Amino acid sequence: MTPEEVAERRVKKQKKFYDKLGGNLTAILVLFIVNYLFSPGILWSLIPIAVLGIDIVFSYIKTFGFLNRGGDWEYLAYRKELRRLKRLSGEEENGDEIDELDLDELREKTKEKRKDWDEQDLV
Repeated sequence: MTPEEVAERRVKKQKKFYDKLGGNLTAILVLFIVNYLFSPGILWSLIPIAVLGIDIVFSYIKTFGFLNRGGDWEYLAYRKELRRLKRLSGEEENGDEIDELDLDELREKTKEKRKDWDEQDLV
């Protein structure tokens, strides 16, 4: 299995989690509203809400591990997994050489380009 396939599979798994999260949160909201409208004195909806909440927590841990999210998750997760798997398999990623540069190297490349440009414009 290629790194691209593994990364794609992991991102699909993450997307499946977010779909499940949306469904569970919708169900929790509906249960709460029904409980509030028809029997506000008895909080029977807390039991299924707790079960759905526990399901969300276990699904999160199974999909992501502990506490690691943020940003444009689908694209970033795909690129991150792809880069990590290529690095582990020993393949080089040629298309993203600027991503690998640190700040000093980037400044040097910018100076070189600027220097070439300035020399061409001398009168």
